[in-house]
Amino acid sequence: MDKFLFDLKPNAIIKRSELHDKFGGSRQSGISPSSKSNNVFIFTNPEHGEEHGYYDSWREDGRVLHYSGEGQNGNQEMKRGNKAILQHKNDNRALRVFQNTEKAGYVRYVGEFQIDEKAPYSVKQEHSTNNGPQRNVFIFHLNQLK
Repeated sequence: MDKFLFDLKPNAIIKRSELHDKFGGSRQSGISPSSKSNNVFIFTNPEHGEEHGYYDSWREDGRVLHYSGEGQNGNQEMKRGNKAILQHKNDNRALRVFQNTEKAGYVRYVGEFQIDEKAPYSVKQEHSTNNGPQRNVFIFHLNQLK
């Protein structure tokens, strides 16, 4: 895997399609491991995730993100994107967090994060997409790097 220099600075705004053209990763998923670089891209949209049972939240200081895992129906499993977050350090991959902007198709780079070593995640009961049945959802505890 090529290790491209990641040249975005925190607060930079980029079109999501351009981000993936340059660095790889899925244009649709909230958790997007790159096949072109050593990055795992994470996209959060706290204002619009609730319909899918995703309740991302920031700690008051803005340096810790509680991020809902992937999987809209049924209990979430520790595979694909969820596994990429959990194992990012072992896989020598950076977690890059982006937040949707008001302009459709554009995201703001928040910064690089890492999973909390002492408490990497918790499990919560949340509804499935469109207020469907309850299921287990991973809440990853992500700390921003300085």
